Amino acid sequence: LMMEYLKRVSLKRTPESFTFAFAGRTPSRVQELRDREFAGTIYEDTPVMQMSYDDPYSIIDLVKSAKCIINVAGPYMLTQGELMIDCCITRGVHYCDISGEIP
Repeated sequence: LMMEYLKRVSLKRTPESFTFAFAGRTPSRVQELRDREFAGTIYEDTPVMQMSYDDPYSIIDLVKSAKCIINVAGPYMLTQGELMIDCCITRGVHYCDISGEIP
């Protein structure tokens, strides 16, 4: 849904250019979604990064490469989201998720 939103709303309404990447546990699945949503557009080669909550180094690498993280991977209570948030705080990276969960 985030890719659809980017394509239909955000990328059309944002006057300034910016770069972004997608990330997930299984890059091939993320690439499939990217290819479906962005084929034939200037965003068809948007980078896809591998990140897994089981691999703390992948979280650190992802956060080091970003200015803002929008986390759409849930359920949040079952992931190691605290590590992602701690990394963002340490690096001064903005963080947002779509969760309304309260532990």
